[in-house]
Formats: sequence, C-alpha cells, structure tokens
Amino acid sequence: MASSPIKRIFDARPMDECVPLPNKGQQNLRSGIPGVAATTEESKPLDEILNTDEVQIPSERINKEQENLNLAELKSFSQDLVRQKSKEGDPPHHKSVAASAESALFKYATAIAQERLVNPPDLTRDLPYIPNVDPHRLLARLKEELKQRQIVEMKTLEKQPPSGIASHVQSAVNKLEQVLHDL
Repeated sequence: MASSPIKRIFDARPMDECVPLPNKGQQNLRSGIPGVAATTEESKPLDEILNTDEVQIPSERINKEQENLNLAELKSFSQDLVRQKSKEGDPPHHKSVAASAESALFKYATAIAQERLVNPPDLTRDLPYIPNVDPHRLLARLKEELKQRQIVEMKTLEKQPPSGIASHVQSAVNKLEQVLHDL
C-alpha cells in the first residue's frame, strides 16, 4: 500500500530541522523562520544567491574586534560622564548628557547583539574599561561602520528596515552626536 502524497510531504523534513532551538541565554530571541533557517544540502552561500562579489554580510564586513572596541569605548565614555556628573552633584535625570551617552551605548549594543544573536547585556557585561576615550574618533568610526552597514542592507534587502542593524547604529550615532554637541 503506497503512502499518500500529503503524508510524504510532511515526512520529508522534521520540524526541528526547520526552526533551530535557541542557544542557552537566547530564549527571548526569535529562533528562525521555517525553511529559511534550515541547513540543507540545497542551501547556497549568500554570494551565489545575490550573484555579486561586492556584497558581504555585515559580520564579514565589520571586524568583530572593532565592534568590541567600539562597545568598550562607548561604555567607558558613558561611565566617565556619569562619574563626572555625580562628582558635580547633579542628580541624574533622563535627559542628561550621561543618560544620552548610555542610550548610545544601548543602541549600539542592541545592533551588535542583533547581529550576533545574543542579548545586549551579555555583550556589555565584561567589557574592559578604556581610559581617555576620544569621543570624536569613536564617532567617526561609528559613522564609517554605519555607511558600510547601510550599503549592505540596501544591497541585500533593497531597503533599510526600521528595526535593522543599520538603524540601531544610526540611533547610536545620533545620540553620540547629541552628547558631543551638549558637552
């Protein structure tokens, strides 16, 4: 007795291959879309799909060490501003320069966490303190990274998604520019 064609379609691929389970600490993140996240023999590299050599995925285009340095410098810079404001006796409030610097750190950490599929606090928890951060050089590096990410998103998605990686980096750049303007 032959099996029905519908049964064969559903038996072709178990569900656990279509949607991977989240790793430890990633329970709050989306775990994938059926068919897209599956790794099968038919999967092709991104370059073959796009038929171009000049487009790279963001993790290949932006150096991970550079991202970690940017995170560490943003965290150190915001900590320095918080310390400076507390020494001056100013009570912290949500519209202060220090709060804007912390917001820039959070926006950038959100972008990198989205790319690496981790939670933002996991990225910023063990960062080293970097003394004497030059915020203007940091801003220039973030702007350069933003340009690269926008190019990649435009070529791969043909638009810049409102909650994409480039938009989070854009928010961090805007916040850091606001901080430097207000200092």
